[in-house]
Amino acid sequence: MLRSYEIDKGVRLHIDHTDKFKTNFISLHIHDLLGDNTSKLALLPSVLKDGSQDFPTYMDISKKLEEMYGMNLSYYLYKKGDRQVMQIFMDPINNKYVDSDVLGESFKFLSSIIKRPLLDNGFFKRDYVELEKNNLKKFIESKINDKEKYAVDRLIEEMFKGERFANYEYGSIEELKEINEKNLYEYYEFALSSLPMDIFVVGDVKDDEVLKLVKKFFNFKRETLKSVETANLKKMVSDVRYVVDNLNVVQGKLILGFRTNVNPKDEDYYKIILLNNILGGGPHSKLFQNVREKESLAYSIYSRVERFKGFIYISAGIDVNNYEKALNLILGQVEKIRKGEISKEEYNASVNILSNYIRSLSDSPIQRTDYNLSEIIAGTRKDFVEFEKSIRNTTMDDMVRLSQNIELDTVYFLRNNEEGR
Repeated sequence: MLRSYEIDKGVRLHIDHTDKFKTNFISLHIHDLLGDNTSKLALLPSVLKDGSQDFPTYMDISKKLEEMYGMNLSYYLYKKGDRQVMQIFMDPINNKYVDSDVLGESFKFLSSIIKRPLLDNGFFKRDYVELEKNNLKKFIESKINDKEKYAVDRLIEEMFKGERFANYEYGSIEELKEINEKNLYEYYEFALSSLPMDIFVVGDVKDDEVLKLVKKFFNFKRETLKSVETANLKKMVSDVRYVVDNLNVVQGKLILGFRTNVNPKDEDYYKIILLNNILGGGPHSKLFQNVREKESLAYSIYSRVERFKGFIYISAGIDVNNYEKALNLILGQVEKIRKGEISKEEYNASVNILSNYIRSLSDSPIQRTDYNLSEIIAGTRKDFVEFEKSIRNTTMDDMVRLSQNIELDTVYFLRNNEEGR
């Protein structure tokens, strides 16, 4: 059961009660708009993790983590619609398994990392900032090495050009060049005072104890709260855009982007999940069975849904010379759903696969938290039981109805420099 509390202006605490794990899971999420300070928010957690006033070096932090029964401290960056989310988290062992107050010590430790950064002349330590800037630069440059993800990112850049969602969640090298220890620290102060925050605690804990710890260690000086809501969700397609990039690739990457125009808080969002699973959710799907297995036109093929931009994409690894055949066959599978050509076997397989997937979410603190955060952002607040019920209540007619509004927006093709279509 998830219970939420408003701690301060724009700071929410969510306690997810479960006795499934021997550890607790504590995570802080800070939200900003993509494109405003993307590289700064991406850089922040790594700089904070390098040292604090209480633990001046990375070695000091590592030693403290070892003393706390090998606790992990890590971070993620991701985007949900137009918002960029920075998550820093740790997994302390539950107090009942040890003879010490690890939960209280964990909040104190995370507070030190977040609220008491190591400073030099009133700003971040320059050496730490430059080190992490260089690491982030290498990471951004390396994204081209994963050709499949690179192709999906390029589709998003082209399809959502001019929209915040087009930005890479780790920012850009151009942005990095402008960052220094002074403006990064100023942004850090702004983040703690004005950006929305969500604190999640997953585990076998007591609300009053967690509330007391959060109020003690995360009492930020809050000012005007910045809005980070997604804009321009609905957009009609006038003409399909075709984009081709040439790189030294072994196989072509064909990515199709569709707009669903389904609001993330609508019940239709859950129905779209089932539609997507039938389309390209696994070996049972239309794309896998017809494009890969029967016609052998794809080495790999799948589809995904992005909730907060009303967006579905299909990704296929193909032989460059099969571009036209593969494109037409893929579009043919979407058309079959529009015509109601969905077998009972496809429907039942997808429902069962999604039901198992939903149940598995509860087995991971990170996945539980990500799911609950999405529900909170959308304002729907469904638990896992209600989520599964929504899937099982989706009918064939629902999927046909929704498929009528799915519009192809952009086709992106990554091919070899020496090949033609």
